[in-house]
Amino acid sequence: MTNDKVNEVLREVITILSDHEARRLEGEEAFMPSSRAALGHCKTIAQIAIEMPPERLEKKFRWLGFIQGVLWAEGIVSLDQLKRANMPNGDAHEA
Repeated sequence: MTNDKVNEVLREVITILSDHEARRLEGEEAFMPSSRAALGHCKTIAQIAIEMPPERLEKKFRWLGFIQGVLWAEGIVSLDQLKRANMPNGDAHEA
């Protein structure tokens, strides 16, 4: 993955988490306090990671892996969705 691709996936994560926050505020979903804290943390570190320079790509990979693990554990995204998100652009149809 390139730095630009990681940033693209991180932006998608922020959108997903923002959508879930909006639904939760509308009462459609109830998260445990620990889940809200974990998801909030994921959104924050995704925003920070986007600002990291390309020289910090290895750290961005670790943060993205953590974020995606939390999203999967919370049932927000499937492993197939994560696999497709991480594929190079143009290869998502092969998933």
